[in-house]
Amino acid sequence: MLVTAAACTQAAFPPVVLEGTQVRTLSSADGDAYRILVAVPAGQAPAQGWPVIYALDGATTFATFRDSLRVQAGRPEATGARPAVVVAIAYPDPGGVNPARRQRDLTPPVPGQPVAASGGADRFLDFLEKVVKPAVERDLPIDRRRQTLFGHSLGGLFALHVLFTRPDAFQTYVAASPSIWWNDRAILAEMKAAAWPAVPPAVMVTVGEREQFTPDADVASVAKLASRRQVDNAAEMAAGLSAMGIDAAFVRFPGENHGSVLPAAISRAVRFASR
Repeated sequence: MLVTAAACTQAAFPPVVLEGTQVRTLSSADGDAYRILVAVPAGQAPAQGWPVIYALDGATTFATFRDSLRVQAGRPEATGARPAVVVAIAYPDPGGVNPARRQRDLTPPVPGQPVAASGGADRFLDFLEKVVKPAVERDLPIDRRRQTLFGHSLGGLFALHVLFTRPDAFQTYVAASPSIWWNDRAILAEMKAAAWPAVPPAVMVTVGEREQFTPDADVASVAKLASRRQVDNAAEMAAGLSAMGIDAAFVRFPGENHGSVLPAAISRAVRFASR
């Protein structure tokens, strides 16, 4: 009798469980359910509470954040990283992914257009602020003075939108490979209109050097990458923030493309959030 690998795994071996993690389901005011993944550091929380990192695209970022923190925070004298709670937002769908809802949740509103397939960023931010944060803070000691928001791609665009429209929602922002190209770079108008709090947040913008051009792509992909200007847009965004007096860092990762850069961006974000 032939036994497949899948059948063998399901029948004979239990699933892997990440120690120190939790999962819960929370719903927005509109009734949309989300899967919330939480990783809690071992040991006693600091007197002021744990720093916290809120990570978008939780299905693809949570485990990497958890492990990166566990490894780096174990040697803070060498890495500069400190223990923190990770709260990652995913969807209650197979694999934790829902592309249509993601497109809606992470894109800024377009004036004169209703929230439909896109433009729901403000509504999603309300969910983070009014539902997710209070739920986490009821169960864990959190230092609200040390909150980081991490987003990649459209999530990076969302992070910039929050930075420019409600900058005091978080104290640190990491916009990894942000989709600045979206809606004819409308995010730049938000940047110009931003009003900063007395103590502006710290910002890091990252990108992979092959996000704008890669020699092994086909002609259509090369044209698409060139038109989106991922590397140039990211560098210009960081420079523009610095010119406005914001503590802004820019990191370009050699040899990485839009997908492969994510673990490197998370590793750097862990250290940046610990400053």
